[in-house]
Amino acid sequence: MTWRKAGFSQFREIHSGLSVKPGSSMIVCSCNVLSDKAVRSACASSAPRTTGQVYGCLGCSAQCGRCARTIRKIMNEALGAAGACPSGCACAAHAPQRD
Repeated sequence: MTWRKAGFSQFREIHSGLSVKPGSSMIVCSCNVLSDKAVRSACASSAPRTTGQVYGCLGCSAQCGRCARTIRKIMNEALGAAGACPSGCACAAHAPQRD
């Protein structure tokens, strides 16, 4: 299996709700070649609030935007698990619920 086929199958797994094997890394942004580990690392080191801030932490900017949802999902998982949101955070996880 070539690396392209392997990368696509991992991409398909995360977008279909299946989990990626622990310890493995997956490219989530093909324009900037960003891995899920790099996104998690950026979230752990600086607690970004937006996908744009994640790109900035990783020294790049959004290109086509197709990865934004996946990066947001990884951010929510990483920040939620670490409890890393700063006080007064306006992220979706801490937004007041409306009835």
